[in-house]
Amino acid sequence: MQLLLAFDDRHYPEEARRAGVSGRVILLLKTDPGGAITDCKAVAPADERLNAGSCAIAEKARLIPPTDTDGRPMASYAFQPIRWQRPQ
Repeated sequence: MQLLLAFDDRHYPEEARRAGVSGRVILLLKTDPGGAITDCKAVAPADERLNAGSCAIAEKARLIPPTDTDGRPMASYAFQPIRWQRPQ
């Protein structure tokens, strides 16, 4: 599965940016067969502003879903690690 949205300075969670917060977040993403993210949880949380902001960004993205043995897309789970470095 591949995330089609970069987590970079342009997408830095605004509340975390204002507070000067940096850190590492690992998201657990649940997707439907079309690649839409239907659930997001921070399983290795950082600051709550980074957690919420990361999920808000991820929920706008789509993933390329895995396929079953017949080549049909299927629902799945994926981990997405993110390292947020406060922009200068």
